[in-house]
Amino acid sequence: MKGFVRFLLLVVLPLGVLVAVMAWSPLLTIRTLHVTGQERCTTEEIAAASELGIGKHPLFPITWRRGDWPMANFTAAEERIGKLPWIASVTVDWIPLHAVRIHVSERVPYARLPYLGGSLLIDSEGVVLESAKGESPADIREIRGIRFSGYANGRVPETEDEALLQTGIDVLRALRQNGSGEGPSLYGAVRWVDVLAVDRVLVSLEDRVTVRFDPTVDLQYKVDFTGEIFFRHILPEERGMIDFTRGEDPAFIPD
Repeated sequence: MKGFVRFLLLVVLPLGVLVAVMAWSPLLTIRTLHVTGQERCTTEEIAAASELGIGKHPLFPITWRRGDWPMANFTAAEERIGKLPWIASVTVDWIPLHAVRIHVSERVPYARLPYLGGSLLIDSEGVVLESAKGESPADIREIRGIRFSGYANGRVPETEDEALLQTGIDVLRALRQNGSGEGPSLYGAVRWVDVLAVDRVLVSLEDRVTVRFDPTVDLQYKVDFTGEIFFRHILPEERGMIDFTRGEDPAFIPD
């Protein structure tokens, strides 16, 4: 018993006093906050989300969830910053004694979904980045045919069929990969992708040629073959459809 009391007096009590001193001591408060890696988000937005401002303590308050290890304030800040829609990943480092460094990687716009006269900008995982009423970036294409009941920035929209959105993203990815070597890229001619079903998609090229195909089989082959037909066998003034659903060989059907 005496040994236990001695342990409390010599170890636990001094440790508790030390923790209390650290918690309230101005010697450890943040004096400089560095934010790097951001383009869309402002430094102020990231700093506000982190809840690590000048004069705040980098270690306290401690976040402690049931079943998890306790997290110092600067560690918990990573979760808070990660909730911003544009943030893909984040690291927060405390540099003793008075500095905190935040580095973020942002999501990249990949496509847009029509919504109430405007559009939703999404990344390659389908996460909504923001809603836009005006024009989207020039290299962003529209995915049509996706019906959803609601959305929130920073999350994948609530769709009737999640597979349809993924199909649209997969088709755009294949279109982006076309022409990565020599020759023109088919992606530059794309105006929109319309997902009618998981196995039935329409792609508009320059608003004059529509491509119909099943993306579940040989997707990249069909996209690359479309590029060969569109750039080498269809005249600039011609209009019509490239149809992959009429047999093994695609057919161009003029208007």
